[in-house]
Amino acid sequence: CGSGRFVLEAAKGGVHALGVDLNAGMLRFARKMTPAKLKKLAHFRRGDMCHLEKICKAESVDLAYNPINTIRHLSTDRQMLEHFDGVARILRPGGAYIVGISLSAYGTETEAEDRWEGEQGKTRVIQNVQYLPAPGGTGRRARMEHVISHLTIYEGTKETHIDDSYWLKSYDMEQWLTLLEKSDLRLIETIDERGRFIPAAEPGYTLFVLVRKDDPRAARSRWHPPTAK
Repeated sequence: CGSGRFVLEAAKGGVHALGVDLNAGMLRFARKMTPAKLKKLAHFRRGDMCHLEKICKAESVDLAYNPINTIRHLSTDRQMLEHFDGVARILRPGGAYIVGISLSAYGTETEAEDRWEGEQGKTRVIQNVQYLPAPGGTGRRARMEHVISHLTIYEGTKETHIDDSYWLKSYDMEQWLTLLEKSDLRLIETIDERGRFIPAAEPGYTLFVLVRKDDPRAARSRWHPPTAK
């Protein structure tokens, strides 16, 4: 869910869409940003993505979408499998789940930084985000990427600074595909953000299209694992 922008885009197209988030503040923001004419189509609920069966009825969802590494907030393989199995239960026959994830290539990635700026009225916001890649190997933090955010807010003559940090679970290609094989979902395609087929790569961001393992498309998939390095 987050700010709800994907939910609102779906609602603009006449689709009933539901955004799920644990953060009550994000849900309030998403509802506030929803125009009155879309409130019958755009819905928001607080919930844990490990327990989607508590939020959605079985076989009630045509398409589930989890973009931009949000799934990596789940910190264990067990949580990830609970999430996948919950998605499989709520998908209708013929439905699909699209997951956007950046795969890791341990030992080759370097620190990176993004800078974002936004302005509205007299308020200006600058966010600098650092990404410290997972080192790989063994140990408590071996597969955890550290994300550090510094937010500067200018409101007239007032200046505010907000610091935050969090950890994201990392997967290389083998770890990710092994986890998918243990789930009730099957991979049928890898695409970019325009829906065009692309080969999955590590490191790299890819959208993985998943279906229930009893879906006929799972057996007809043209997707094959990449060749060994």
